[in-house]
Amino acid sequence: QRADQARRHRLSPQRRLTAQDLACTTYLHVARVHQLNGLRRAAAALQSEPHNQPLLDLADQDIQTAETYCHNGTELLKDLVRKAPSFYNSNWLQYGFQQVRAEIARAHGDWPKARKYDRDSADALARELARRPYDVNMAARYVVARGAALAPDESWAEVCAELCEVLARPLRYNRTPPAYDEVVTRLLTVPAFQTEFLPLYERSRTTSPANDPAQWEPSLGPEILRLAALVWSHNGEDDLAEQTLQQACALYGAVAPRLALGTAACFAELAERRFLNHVVDPGPALRDAAEAIRCAPPSNEGRQLVQGVKGLLMRMQLAAGDETAARATLLELASQGSDLDVRHALSAGYADLVSILMRREGEDHLDEMRSWANRAVECDEANELAWRLKADMAFRDRDDAECVRCLREARRQGAADEIIFQFVDIALRRRPTSKPLLEYSAELAADIRRSAGDVGSPSPPE
Repeated sequence: QRADQARRHRLSPQRRLTAQDLACTTYLHVARVHQLNGLRRAAAALQSEPHNQPLLDLADQDIQTAETYCHNGTELLKDLVRKAPSFYNSNWLQYGFQQVRAEIARAHGDWPKARKYDRDSADALARELARRPYDVNMAARYVVARGAALAPDESWAEVCAELCEVLARPLRYNRTPPAYDEVVTRLLTVPAFQTEFLPLYERSRTTSPANDPAQWEPSLGPEILRLAALVWSHNGEDDLAEQTLQQACALYGAVAPRLALGTAACFAELAERRFLNHVVDPGPALRDAAEAIRCAPPSNEGRQLVQGVKGLLMRMQLAAGDETAARATLLELASQGSDLDVRHALSAGYADLVSILMRREGEDHLDEMRSWANRAVECDEANELAWRLKADMAFRDRDDAECVRCLREARRQGAADEIIFQFVDIALRRRPTSKPLLEYSAELAADIRRSAGDVGSPSPPE
């Protein structure tokens, strides 16, 4: 109501348009809320036999309300576009309305209509992307929408080249965002994706930094390589991902002054990849991180990138055994932080190192993991994760009594009972006759039952 009132009563034409844009955004938000509520209620109603008819009726009301808000919001948006054909964000709003309609059509099983709405939403995003080609979130959304709207007679090879270019272009001025992880995961579910992507990767990989960048084919070679590194990482080919990022950094060297942010971002990604690949040998990763900081431009985006790199740099310094340098890095990140804050951050950093090694190395580098877990507890005795890591190390050393002691401490410091239960369950599967673990399992179950009885909640499963 307030957005509509502002749209009608603002004196400035520009402010009236802005208020109308806000009104469209509000219509879209309310439509999404009712659409999600309707689908959630319908799913809950269909889980019982017979179906919960009152809940289904409420779901229908929500869906109808969502359709009404979609219609009214779209009419208001059309009026806005008539007044200002190139109004900023108008295509993004159109994408949103069509996505709501597509989800409703899919819920009704009307696949042709859902495909039409998907195509309309992808077309709307394509128009907005033409104005905002370096927006990483817009690119990610477009790739998902375009994939959902793929027609049966379309060539996947052409679509793949288009989608990869759309994803690569924003990387020229951005770090690879978390949203790209989901997009790459989706693309890898398409059987033909890697087949069509490989030629594009090979052309980028064989591009020489000595060639004139204006003659590079493809012109987004460094960015394609960074995208490829993400693909290889998702495939578990971490060494190939590292090599690919090295090649991308070499290409950026030919255009570094002009593409300073892309260059710094690429070195930051290489530093992270190298560090994850070689946690106990962080020297090369430290050099790449320093190069990323050196290359970053003095812009807001450059400063944000440097902050992110320094957060990783602190962990690298801990891995290198230089806690003094790690403390200095933490103070650069938060100059007003107290000594207690620094100790908590150091503890979290040491715990992260152990977690990384446990995921990647298994039984290798046990001495480093043991040392880092102990130091994590020394820096912050309230770090429940550090105590659980110490319990894991004690279990590996076949010291079950120490393992139980650490689990008790982890629970006392706030570790969730479900996590402790899971740890003990897995440990007992491996050593079913361990007396300390059997006794603690029984004690833990009794404690939780008492707590559950006090608050009237169900007991934990056996």
